Amino acid sequence: MSEQKSAATYAIAHVEAGGTVVHTIENQHVTVHHNAIDSTLKEYYRELARQCQIHTLAEVENGGPSNGDVYASDIYVQPDVLVVEDAKPHNNARQKSDSLERQGQSRRVPLLECLTSTDPAMQRVVLVAPSGFGKSTAINERLQTLVAVRVPFMMLRLPTLRLSGLPPSNAKAHDRVQDAIERDIVGKLRAGKDEAAKLARSLIADLDAAPGVILFDALDEVPQGERDEVTDCVRRFLIERERQQPGHRVLITSRPYAYTEQFAKDQFKRIELAEFTPAQQDELIGKWFAQRDKSAETGDALIKQLRTARSGASADQMGLAKLMTEPMLLTYACMLAEGGAAANAESPLPPTRHELFDGVVSLMLEKWDPNRKNSDVAGFQKLFEVGVNRRSILRQCLERGALQELRAQDRLLDMYRAVPSITAKDFAGLLTRERLVFWLDEAMPVDLSVRARTVVDWLVMRSGLLRATTESDDPRYVLQPQLRDFLAAGRLRSTTRSTIEFIRAAVLLLRQQPQWYQPMLSMALAQLRDDPQALSYSIEHLLSPLGPEHEAVDPNSISEKIQNTPDVAILHFVIAWANAFGEAGPSCAEDRALDEAMQKLRQRCLELVTAPAEGKPPIELRAEAADALGLIGDPRFDASRWHLPAKRMLPTADEPIPGFVRIAADKFTMGDEREKDNPPREVLIDQPFYIARFATTVAQFRDFVDADGYEDTQWWDADGLLWLSGEYDKRVQDNDQPQWLRGRPPQERRAPVSWAQQLLSPSRPVVNVSWFEARAYARWVDRSLHEALKDASLSTHAVRLPTEPQWERAARWAPDEKGYDNRRWPWGNDEAGAARYGNVSHSLGRAVAVGLYEPTGPRLFDMTGNAWAWMDNAYRPASDERFDQAPRAHDWKHSAKMQDSETLSLRGGSWLNQPEHASCSYRFRLPPGNWNNYIGFRVVLSLAKNET
Repeated sequence: MSEQKSAATYAIAHVEAGGTVVHTIENQHVTVHHNAIDSTLKEYYRELARQCQIHTLAEVENGGPSNGDVYASDIYVQPDVLVVEDAKPHNNARQKSDSLERQGQSRRVPLLECLTSTDPAMQRVVLVAPSGFGKSTAINERLQTLVAVRVPFMMLRLPTLRLSGLPPSNAKAHDRVQDAIERDIVGKLRAGKDEAAKLARSLIADLDAAPGVILFDALDEVPQGERDEVTDCVRRFLIERERQQPGHRVLITSRPYAYTEQFAKDQFKRIELAEFTPAQQDELIGKWFAQRDKSAETGDALIKQLRTARSGASADQMGLAKLMTEPMLLTYACMLAEGGAAANAESPLPPTRHELFDGVVSLMLEKWDPNRKNSDVAGFQKLFEVGVNRRSILRQCLERGALQELRAQDRLLDMYRAVPSITAKDFAGLLTRERLVFWLDEAMPVDLSVRARTVVDWLVMRSGLLRATTESDDPRYVLQPQLRDFLAAGRLRSTTRSTIEFIRAAVLLLRQQPQWYQPMLSMALAQLRDDPQALSYSIEHLLSPLGPEHEAVDPNSISEKIQNTPDVAILHFVIAWANAFGEAGPSCAEDRALDEAMQKLRQRCLELVTAPAEGKPPIELRAEAADALGLIGDPRFDASRWHLPAKRMLPTADEPIPGFVRIAADKFTMGDEREKDNPPREVLIDQPFYIARFATTVAQFRDFVDADGYEDTQWWDADGLLWLSGEYDKRVQDNDQPQWLRGRPPQERRAPVSWAQQLLSPSRPVVNVSWFEARAYARWVDRSLHEALKDASLSTHAVRLPTEPQWERAARWAPDEKGYDNRRWPWGNDEAGAARYGNVSHSLGRAVAVGLYEPTGPRLFDMTGNAWAWMDNAYRPASDERFDQAPRAHDWKHSAKMQDSETLSLRGGSWLNQPEHASCSYRFRLPPGNWNNYIGFRVVLSLAKNET
C-alpha cells in the first residue's frame, strides 16, 4: 500500500460481499469502540477495507493485485443525485407562485453533499438508480465520510435477508437481521455460532445506545417473490431501532423497479442517481488513463470519439453517447480501449451495447494478458482459449449459469405466488460454487492438472464477474445483472439448433415473465442486427396466438401464465427492441417484410399505451413503452411534416390541419370563485381558433433545432436575441433571476436543457424551455405550415402561443355537455378523475409521452398535468386594475431594467403538482427566461391580424 493510502483513515462497510462494520479502520488497524467486540474481528475488518478500497474492474484489467493495487479513489468520479424540491406552504398569491416556482426543481447535487446533509428530510433516504450507475461504488468510496459524521455504523446487503434458512416470517425483524449478521460473520471468519451471535448482538446494541448510520444495500437483488417480505422486515427493524434511539441516518439502495412507495409513507426521501454529465465522463476517462502504464493517447482518442457521439450527428452516435452516461459502461469502455479489444486506436469505443458487452466478457475471461506466466493461471491456460464457436470454456460455463440463474429466479417467483413459504431446497437452481465446479468438471480438458474448484475460486476472486451473496461452504453467487443478461442470451443461442428457434425461445421466455426476461431479449435481438428474417419472425411470433409448436423449444420454460394476447409482453418487447437498436433501428431496417412487421408492432403498441387505464397494463409500463415507441417510430406523428400528428390518426376528417382542434368563438365564464387570482367573469372569445391536440413534443422541437432554429435570427424577437446572447441577463434586477440565469450561460442556449437526454424520449413533451424558445418555435412552425398550407381559409391564421382566455376556453370546452364552463377540471368536478386524465401528483416522477392519459373535451390530451404551458400574455394579478387588459406578448416590450413583476403566465399544472394546481382556472407565473423539467408549451392557430 502506498504511503498516501496507508496514512488515510478508512471507515469501511462491505458492500460487495455483505457484512457489517461498526467501527473505524485507521491505518489498517481496528480501533475498537465496544469492549464486547472480539479481537478476531480485526482481520475481518482488514479484508473489508481492502475489498472496498480496490477498484474491482481496474484490478481485473491490471491482472490482479499482484501487479499493483489500483484504488477506487484513484479513478472515482463522484456522481450527482437528482433532488426534487418539495412544495412550500403559501399564504397569498405571491407566495403561492414563488413556492410553485421552487417546488419540483430537479437539482443535481453531489452524492456526498446529499448523504451528509443536515436537512432532516435527508436523514432517511432511498437511493435509486438502474444497474451500472455506481450505487455500490459510490457508497464504498464515501463510507468514510458517513461514519465520520456519525457512529456507530451498520451495513447489510439485503440479499442476505433471504428467506431460506431464516426464522419464520412471523419472527421479529430484529431476530431476522441479527440472524443474517451472524451467518455473515460465520461465513467470513469461520467463527462459531455462539461467538457470531454475541458479536451480532453487540453491533445492534451499539445502534440502540447512540444515533448511527444504517445502510441496507441492493433491495433490487432480492428475488421479486421475497421482496415484499424483506422490505417489511427492513421497515420493522428500523421502527424498532427508532424506538430505542431516534435520529439514525438511514440509507437504502435499490434499482427503480424494486422501489416501493411504502418507503415514502415511512418518510423516506427518494433520490435518484443522475447520469454522468459530459464533464464527469471526461473526468473518469482522464483519471483512468492517468494511471501508471496507461496510454494517454488512447484516453484522448476515447474522449474525442465520445464528444463526436454527443453531437448527435446520427442515431447510432446518439445511442452510443447514451450508453456512456452509465458509469459502469463507461468504465468498461475504458477497459476495452486500454486492453486493445476495441475497434481501432482512433475510435476505441464499440458502436453498440452488444459489442461493448462482448468485448468486456472477452477481456475478463479470454484476453487477460495471454503471455502471462504467473503460476496462478499457468495451470489452466487452456480455459482461456477461444474455440471454433468463438467462446472459451469459461465463458460457456458462465453462460450456462446466467441462464439457469434467470430461470431459477423465475421459478421462485411462481413458487411464492403458489405457496406461503419455501425451503432451502427450492433454491437448488441458483448459482452456487458446487454447481460451477460440477459444470467445469464436465467441460475441462482431461490433461489439465488443476482442479475445477481452484478455477472457480480464481474466477470469483479475479474476473470481477461473480459476487457472493452468502458466505458458507457452498456460497451462492450472482452475476452483474447486465452481464448476466448478455451471457444468458449467449447460452440460449448456443443451445438452440437454428436462429429461428433461438428467437422463438427468447420470445417465449418473454411471454412467460416479461419484466424478468426483457433485458435478455434485448441482448438476443442485438445479435440479429443483420438478420431481417429472424427479426421479422420475432415480431410475428410475439403477435400471434401460441400454438403447440412451442413445446419443441423447451417445455420446461413454458408456463400456464402465457396468454394468447400478451399485452404486457408486447410492451416489454418494444422496450427491448428500442434498447437493442435505439432510434437507428437494425442495420437491415429497409427490408420490406421487416418494415411491415414493424408497422404492425408499432400500431399494436400504440393501442396499448394509449388505452384507457382501466383493465390495461399499468401506467408505469405504458409510459416506458411509449418512450421506446417514440424511438422506433410513433405512428401518431408524421416525420415528413415536422412530426405534427399524422392525418391517419385523426378521429374526424374535417380538421383542416392534422393535430389542430377547432374551438368555436363564444362567451364563457372564465375563472373560479375558489381562485382569488382568477375570479369568475364573463369573457368573449370573438374569433374561432385552433389549438394543438398535444403539447409540443421533443421530436417536433428537434426539427426546429435541426433546422438551425437557434441560429436563424428571423424566428427570434429582439428580447429573444438578447436572451440568446446573454445581454438579457444584465437587465434583470430581482434577487433570484440573475443566479438562475447564470445556471444556463449563453453557450448553453442553443438547445433545451438536458437536450441529449430528452432526445431519447421523442414523444414526451419538450421541457426545460424558456418562453423565448417556445415563441421562436411557434414562429418557425408558422412559416413551415404556411408554406405547405393549401387551405385558403387558414391563410389569415398564424401559429403562436395561446393566451390565457384561449387556453381556459379550450380546457373547459365540452360541446356535448351543458354548463361545461363551470367545471373545475377539464374532465369535470371530481378530483379523483385526475388519475385518468392527467399526470399529476408526482405519481410517475417525470413528464411522460403525450397522449397516455384519456383526452378531455374535443379530444385534447394533457391539458392538465405533465408540463406547464407557457402563455402568450404577461401575468397580472387580480388585484391589478389592469387585470383584464394583460398585454399580449407582441405588445409587451421589456424595460431597460427588468423587474420581478414582469413575468409570463403559465397554465395547466405539471407532473409534480397536486390536482388543485391543474384546474381550469389555476394560474402560475414565471419570468420569461426560466426553464425547468416541468415547463413546456403547446401552440394555437389564431387570427394573425395583430401578429408582428
